[in-house]
Amino acid sequence: MSESVESQLLIDLKKCLKNLKWNVNGVHLKSCKTVPYPKSPQAVAAMLEDLAKMSLIPMLKEKFDCEIEEGGAREYPDLTVKIAGKMYAIDIKTTRLEEENKVKGFTLGTYTGYFLHPDEKTSAIKYPYSSYDGHIVCGIIYEWQEGATTEDMVKIVDIIVQPKWKIASKRTGTGTTRHIKSVTELERLRLGRGDFESEEDFEKYWREKGRNLEERQKKRRGEREEG
Repeated sequence: MSESVESQLLIDLKKCLKNLKWNVNGVHLKSCKTVPYPKSPQAVAAMLEDLAKMSLIPMLKEKFDCEIEEGGAREYPDLTVKIAGKMYAIDIKTTRLEEENKVKGFTLGTYTGYFLHPDEKTSAIKYPYSSYDGHIVCGIIYEWQEGATTEDMVKIVDIIVQPKWKIASKRTGTGTTRHIKSVTELERLRLGRGDFESEEDFEKYWREKGRNLEERQKKRRGEREEG
């Protein structure tokens, strides 16, 4: 994919999601009764990701001569897009706004497994990681009012569309998770100013972390077997 097409893809993804709205008024049951949508971050994130895909897929098919494959449950990425012989991973992420210029942070995928072994095909990824020509994050930033009604409990406040490495930090999602966390300053997310100077630096840093983790795990397994 030429740089100009890649740049246009980033522009069109963001433009498409710019008008994304939380238009959910509840869960419609077979009995025709509508009940409130679950008040949990996981449920909200799942709905926002589905709403985003409902907008993105028709746009991509109309704008680009492309083939689209959706990821399965717990499979990276959400969308695999093939354009002019190139292949892009598009992953849809959500995070909550915590302060005026700070978010909780996007979780950008694992630094073990398919990321650590980019030429291998596993059940957790549609194609080997290295076979993608780029990895793009479509990030939805929202405010959540837990005490509000379904219609008012979510407000989308910003959309971030950046190559994954450009918004990555050197921190994990929590103290123990194996997932890469984004930077949390809103302005840095908008500008694509993460903790790395290049995609190569990003991959080198996190794969070293992954290798160190694998070595520690192997050592612990060996000690248990000896014991």
